[in-house]
Amino acid sequence: MTVLTTAPSGRSAGGGHDPEAPMIEAVDVGKRFGSVPALESVSLRVPRGSILGLLGHNGAGKTTLVNVLTAMQPASSGTARVAGFDVATRPKEVRKRIGLTGQFAAVDEQISGRDNLVMLARLLGADSARAKARADELLEAFDLTGAAARRAKTYSGGMRRRLLIARGLVHSPRLVLLDEAFERLDDPTIARMLGLLVDLDMDWLITWPSGWGVSPKIPKMHIYDVLRPRSGHGIACTHTTWDGVGLERGDVR
Repeated sequence: MTVLTTAPSGRSAGGGHDPEAPMIEAVDVGKRFGSVPALESVSLRVPRGSILGLLGHNGAGKTTLVNVLTAMQPASSGTARVAGFDVATRPKEVRKRIGLTGQFAAVDEQISGRDNLVMLARLLGADSARAKARADELLEAFDLTGAAARRAKTYSGGMRRRLLIARGLVHSPRLVLLDEAFERLDDPTIARMLGLLVDLDMDWLITWPSGWGVSPKIPKMHIYDVLRPRSGHGIACTHTTWDGVGLERGDVR
């Protein structure tokens, strides 16, 4: 998967941090599990202030790429940088700047939505006043204020997903990664949630399976449609950019 953009690489010598570097940059990233290739020569560059949408069928390598970018799994080859930091040599700096909501994330169903957020904020080091203030900010941003005192087990599927995403924002990350976080939600709910995300001053990486019904027409969104060829070698993808007016398409190999 190779993505070409006009943004400068922003790479600094010696693996240091460059504040002007792209939010996400991968160069020839590969990942193998034994003899099985999960990623082969993935290269992409996404400028700051963007939303990256990664579309692909099950097994295309979306979650594997997310795991590499979040320093949860090392790449077998190539390099990747997030917010200007090399994920292999400076994983702690990467993790400070990201939030992640995965496919199997969960909330504590026995406590309220507000308490879920306050508890996580306290675990991350916030004092009681700041934890409560941050929880209220996120509850308002995700339209959950009216249900804040209810136990999470009473939430609908859409409300629970909003709470899960809010949990990933407690520490005010620069980049938020949502790995199929919209699974099992209907199209109107997904469209509404995407609208909420656009209003937040953060960069996003969103993955979803092929066949998703919502057209993600979001300004500054880079969409990569990933397809693993039947030969199993390499990845082909289509890069689509929505600039708020129209789509720009280009086949990328």
